[in-house]
Amino acid sequence: MRIIVLYAPSNIQHLDEIKDFNKDILNILDNSKKEKFSVLIMGDFNADPDKLNDLLLDNKIPSIKYQLINTLKHRNFYESFRQCHTDDQRNFTWSNSLYKSRIDLIYYDNNFFTQFIYSNIIKPIIYRSDHRIIIGYFNNIKSTSNA
Repeated sequence: MRIIVLYAPSNIQHLDEIKDFNKDILNILDNSKKEKFSVLIMGDFNADPDKLNDLLLDNKIPSIKYQLINTLKHRNFYESFRQCHTDDQRNFTWSNSLYKSRIDLIYYDNNFFTQFIYSNIIKPIIYRSDHRIIIGYFNNIKSTSNA
């Protein structure tokens, strides 16, 4: 099993940083697949998959900040919150006085599909943050590689 925790660059003005970050993450995913690891990838993606879907439905070209989550979608990774909640159930993990978005995410590959139980977003109760907590429950996760 390989668990990847990330914090994606947030400033779309730094294109090279975003491209390098995405390339590094995709290389880790490619190596994980070659080494036969099951993969969980989670963290602050600084891109909202609901907004990505809205852009695609409107036939608009998403900005580079959506590249990683769009690639995960095309590589058949499952986004945990959306597996449990319908598209019309919009929730958020980050907010400020002007905006709300769902940028903290958990993705898992097909090896975890039968072990996935539930995911939700909850408000932190022991600390203050502009982020909410994304939780995912899995049953009896076993590694598929000895590496």
